Parts: sequence; structure tokens; C-alpha cells
Amino acid sequence: MSSASNLEELYLWGNNLSGNIPGSISNVSNLRILELQENSFFGLIPDTLGNLRGSIPMEIGSLSNVILLDLSSNRLSGPIPTTIGRLKNLQLLNLHGNKLQGSIPHDLCGLKELFKLSLGANELDGPLPTCLSDLTSLRYLYLFSNKLHSQIPLTFWSLKDILEVDLSSNNLSGSLPLDIGNLKVLISLNLSKNLLSSDIPSTIGSLHDLQVLILSRNRLQGPIPKSLGDLMSLKSLDLSYNNLSGVIPKFLEKLYDLNYFNVSFNRLEGEIPSEGPFLNFTAKSFMKNYALCGSPRLQEVLWLCIQRILSDGSGSRHKGFNLQIDGAAKSFDVECEVAEQYPSSQSCQVLGGFMPNGTLKKWLYAYNYVLDILQRVNIMIDVASALEYLHLGHPIPIIHCDLKPSNVLLDEDMVAHVGDFGTAKLLGEGDSIKQTMTLATIGYVAPAELPEDRLDMKNVVSMLKNIKREYLNNIAQD
Repeated sequence: MSSASNLEELYLWGNNLSGNIPGSISNVSNLRILELQENSFFGLIPDTLGNLRGSIPMEIGSLSNVILLDLSSNRLSGPIPTTIGRLKNLQLLNLHGNKLQGSIPHDLCGLKELFKLSLGANELDGPLPTCLSDLTSLRYLYLFSNKLHSQIPLTFWSLKDILEVDLSSNNLSGSLPLDIGNLKVLISLNLSKNLLSSDIPSTIGSLHDLQVLILSRNRLQGPIPKSLGDLMSLKSLDLSYNNLSGVIPKFLEKLYDLNYFNVSFNRLEGEIPSEGPFLNFTAKSFMKNYALCGSPRLQEVLWLCIQRILSDGSGSRHKGFNLQIDGAAKSFDVECEVAEQYPSSQSCQVLGGFMPNGTLKKWLYAYNYVLDILQRVNIMIDVASALEYLHLGHPIPIIHCDLKPSNVLLDEDMVAHVGDFGTAKLLGEGDSIKQTMTLATIGYVAPAELPEDRLDMKNVVSMLKNIKREYLNNIAQD
């Protein structure tokens, strides 16, 4: 073929040619049209024919005996020709990674022998064909990263022998039906980055062979179904970036093969399971939820986790931190970045938590809330105790940088908690407090330069306790 370098058109269709398509055909650099249909070629299309461009010709339907057609990772554009439905023996169709447009033709549903269909990473739009359920031999379906928009047809869930489904990164809407439980042998389901809503159906727990379940970045709501604890083969579960509420089912502790778990950016609350695979999950699996309770093993979430109980010589309790309410989440990324550098060995009891009495700001400035003298002193002691721990409770001091009434939270017993560590600073060896940057809220910003002998919070706590003691003594004497 090297002597035909100027050849632009080559028509070899309608002959009795056989064997492999020669790779040397790629040497014909000026070739624009190549027609090989109605022959007896077999084998694979040579890799050297890669980087195809233009549209797929309607004449492709003449390749009636072909069983594998792979035109992936080229620059093909235009629609998928309807004549492709004539390839009745086709078992694998791979058009992944092109620039194909238009809708998925219903003619594909006539490919009864199709085992694998890969149309991902194109620009296809329109609905999912309802007739996909006719592809009873289909085991692998990849339609990710397109512009498909519709509900997933109810008929789709009748593909009871399908093994892998990836419809991610489209605009699919609607709900997941109970019929999802029909896909009994499914091992991988990825529906992430769509517009799916409503609850996760409990029947999903009947997919006993499922290893990968990715439903992230949708609009799913309601609880995490307890039936997920029946998916004993599950290795990866991603439910992040939804509106899920309620608790993380403790039944999930039984999923010993689970090595990836993510429920971040939801509205979950309650205690995080602590046994089984949860021994290995980090804070990133749970970040930015409503009010999750966690174990000491989640040490890098110091900023979210510590409601540390501090005790004085009188035995009164002073809880340290709650970081999930009233604006703490807005700076969570900063908090985690700082927390990763802080190897805490302190016990963690609560990751966030509901504060029924709201913020100190509300109690100081709202006309219908009143704090008596003793409550005010107790709050000051609680806050000072928290700061004492931050400054002195670890070799690396922690500077809050944004202490203000709206970052002081009050629980049901009016015990104060310090929150929002989004602008906190770690002072490593050799660092100077003088370098503290002006990051916090105007009006509550710490001075740009602080004295080297900074205020000792331990002395402040002691001083406040003395004030409280004298006050109580005076009341007793009166």
C-alpha cells in the first residue's frame, strides 16, 4: 500500500475477500473513503487505523456477519446510524470516547446477541430507549458521560441477567423503583451525577452479588435502607452529595469486604458504626453531615469530633467543642486541612451534635432570652476551659482566631461549646503568635500582634472559678 500514498478513495465492497484487514492500509495517508462491506473479512480492525474522524457511514449495516465492532477513542461525530441494527450477529459494540451526537437509535434494540454495549464519553442526548429491555443477552452497559435526559424506563429493570451498568454523568431524573431488586446478578451499578430523587428502595438489598454501588451526586432523600446490610459482597458504597437523612445503619458493620465508603455531604445524624469495615474509614467518609456521633478512631476530625469532657477539683463538667452547628460546616475544608496535621490521642465522643439552646449570641442579644450572673460565669468558665485545652492540651498549640458569641453553642444543660475552627491556626515548633493573620470576623479579630507572654488560659480558668466561688459564698452568707 505504500506506493498508493496519494490514494483518496478505495472501494473493495461486494467481493469475496477474506482474511484480516491489513494494517499497512494506514500508510495511505490521504485516504478519505474506505469501503470494505460485503466481504468475508474476520479478526480485529487494525489499531493502526485509529484516529478515525467524520461520521459512521450508513453502509456499516452491510457488515452482516461482524460480531465485534470497536471504534472507540476516535474523533467520530454525527449520529449513530440506524443501519447498525442490521448487524444481527453483533456481540460487542464499542463507540466509547468519540463525539457522537443525537439520540440512541431504537434500532440497537434489534441486536439480540449483543453482550456488551459501550457508548460512554460521547455527546448523545435524548431519552433512554424503553426497548433496551429487549437486549436479553446484554451483560455490560456503559452509557456514562453523555447528555441523556429522561427517567430510567421501568422496563430497564427487567434486564435480570445484566452484570454491570454505568449511567453516570447524565441528566437522568425520576426515582429508583422497587423493581431494581430484579437485577439479581448485578455486580456493579453506577448512577452517580444525575438528577435522581426520592428514597433508595429497600429492595436494593436483594442484589446479593453487588460489589459496587455508586449513587453519589443526586437528589436522593430519606434514610439509608437497612437492607444494604444484606449486600455481603459489597466492596464500594458511595452515597455522598445527596439529601439522605437519619442514621447510618449499624447492620453495615457486617459488610466485611467493604473497603470504600462515603456518605459525606448529606443530612445524617446519630452514631457512626464502629466495628467491621468502619475500623478503617477516615473522616472524609462522613464530612459535612448534620450531626454524626463518632469513635476515637476518627482522629483526624478533631475539629468536628471533640465534645471533650473536662473536669475541675469541684467535679463539675466542662465540655470542650461542638463544631457542626451554626456555620461550622462552611469552613470544614480548612478544618480538615489543619486537623490532618494534628495527631490527637484524645478521646472523641461526638461528631457534631444538636445544640438545643442555640448560640450565645442569641442569649446575649435577643430581648426574650435572659442569662443570670451565675450562667454567664459558667459559660465563661466553659469557654476558657476549651481554650485552655486548645492552647495547652497538646505540644502543638491551637489558636481559634474567631472566638465570638455566634461560635459559642449551648446544650440542653446550658454548657458552652466552642465551634467553627475554619480559621484556626496550628503553631508548630518555631512559629510565633506574632504571625497570626487577620482571618476572622471583623469586630472579633485577634490583634495582629500579640505579646510573647500571651494570656495563660489556665490562669483565666482559675480566676473565673474563684469569682464563681466568691459569688456563691456571698449568696450563702446573705
